[in-house]
Amino acid sequence: MIEMSDALEPSPRRKLTIRIFLVLFVASAIFMSWFGVMQQRKHGPKSDGKPRDPYEDRSLFGR
Repeated sequence: MIEMSDALEPSPRRKLTIRIFLVLFVASAIFMSWFGVMQQRKHGPKSDGKPRDPYEDRSLFGR
C-alpha cells in the first residue's frame, strides 16, 4: 500500500509541458482580449443583431 508521503512526484518533463500549455493559454486569452478591443475601436461595438427599427430590415419582408 502506498502512503501519502510515498506519492511519486510528477516528472520534470510533465511539469514543463503543463507550464508551457498554461503559458500558451494565458497568452492566447490576453491576445484575444486585445484583438477584440482593437476590432471594437475599428468597427464599433457589436450590435445585438436586432435592427433598431423593425421596418429597417427589409429581409423580414422578402424584399
